[in-house]
Amino acid sequence: MKSTKIDKATVIHPYIVKIRNLTSSKIENVPVFNYEHKEQRDIKYENESGASGFSYGELLKWLASQSEPKQKISKLVIMTPMQSHYLSEQLLGVITEVTRSLNGSQLSVPHQPILSPYQNQSNIVECDDMNMELYVLTNLELEYLMPDMEIHIRIYATLIEDK
Repeated sequence: MKSTKIDKATVIHPYIVKIRNLTSSKIENVPVFNYEHKEQRDIKYENESGASGFSYGELLKWLASQSEPKQKISKLVIMTPMQSHYLSEQLLGVITEVTRSLNGSQLSVPHQPILSPYQNQSNIVECDDMNMELYVLTNLELEYLMPDMEIHIRIYATLIEDK
């Protein structure tokens, strides 16, 4: 049996995903990785240009091709470039780590974002208690996306080394 070790020196530059609610209504249970390629009539997904060298679609295809996890999410930084009266409600919404198994069971682990102690800005929160394997059977889900809101999620991952 192989043991798995995470080497903090192998932190990869962040994947940056932008998600925007195109409606004037609050949308609940918003997946960060839109594996089902649901029609993007209400929500727009994209990569921040050039940040990771992947388009959003390429990132999903790469994740879907992983038969076993090769990376773990170690930290999320969530921000919004927009000023809105929904700002604090949006940023402090719970983010749930969802892992499905091949037999159909599902495990959900909630994470509560906190205001970053290293940022002097009210539009940035962090989840640094993450330990989620990054592959097709995992997803992140936003509790909700407020009306006309855009958020940027920086996903910091570390390589998983087999020993």
